[in-house]
Amino acid sequence: GSVVTQGGTSCSIAFPAVIPSGSTVCVTAISSCGNASTQRCKGIVNGIPNIPGNISGPTTGQCGQLGVSYSITPVAGATGYLWTSTTGASVQAPNNLSAAVVDFTSSFSSTTLSVTASNGCGSSAPRTLSILGIPGLPGAISGNNAPCIGTVESYVTSGSSGATSYNWAAPAGSNILGGQGTANALIQIGSAGNITVTASNDCGVSGTRTYAITTPCRQGQVESSIGSTNASLYPNPTSGKTTVKFESVQSAKYVISVVDVTGRVIISDEVSASEGINMHELDLTTVAKGIYLVRMETEGSVAELLKVTVE
Repeated sequence: GSVVTQGGTSCSIAFPAVIPSGSTVCVTAISSCGNASTQRCKGIVNGIPNIPGNISGPTTGQCGQLGVSYSITPVAGATGYLWTSTTGASVQAPNNLSAAVVDFTSSFSSTTLSVTASNGCGSSAPRTLSILGIPGLPGAISGNNAPCIGTVESYVTSGSSGATSYNWAAPAGSNILGGQGTANALIQIGSAGNITVTASNDCGVSGTRTYAITTPCRQGQVESSIGSTNASLYPNPTSGKTTVKFESVQSAKYVISVVDVTGRVIISDEVSASEGINMHELDLTTVAKGIYLVRMETEGSVAELLKVTVE
């Protein structure tokens, strides 16, 4: 179906709309004696663009997200592109570029995003990308992997795309003192085992990230020289000031600290306690709303911990 216009050492060819697979263009040199040389041939393709390269863009956590960008590297010979998606997502106009904007519904579970390259000869095979509504696996957890039993440690995940909340779990006997729901948890260690975290949004829950800890020392074995203080806080929750009430069996100096969920000490007061009931006021009026840890320490004693909520 091709039309060849001879031109000596060059020629012009008008190709049909479809070029069969394996086609070639060949040339033979002919002498005045009629002798012909061996053919020299060149393979040609049908002119349809190649399949696009990998699609760039987020693959998890797209629950309810709008205006999310995806793109490919432009394909040689392509004059247009067609983007399509399956249930739960819609491609926004324009739809003939090497980049696209996609909207995801609030109940989105999963979809397959596809793109083909085209020109006057036809369209390529599609390049596809699977996209999920739930968050991806949270990033690696960082923190002390060999804490003492009874100590309070901060553990952090680098986060997960599209997550709106995080759920932490700790080994038996441990207490999550703050940061539940965030990417940073404050945990009082109760035993060796795994600290875990999952990410969630309105569309579901991610896989579980695990961080193993050991407990080479047992702080709880250290006996207090002054006994329990039976400490309490009031009011709790508080919108400003709160009072620590505690009992001491002898005169001693205490350090009363307020610690945030990252383990940072934001208030530290030294208190000279007498034998019997003691009270100390903490001024939290300049502290941001949230959950904090009040830690009471004295020489030779295991620290006592109380939670306080600032509203």
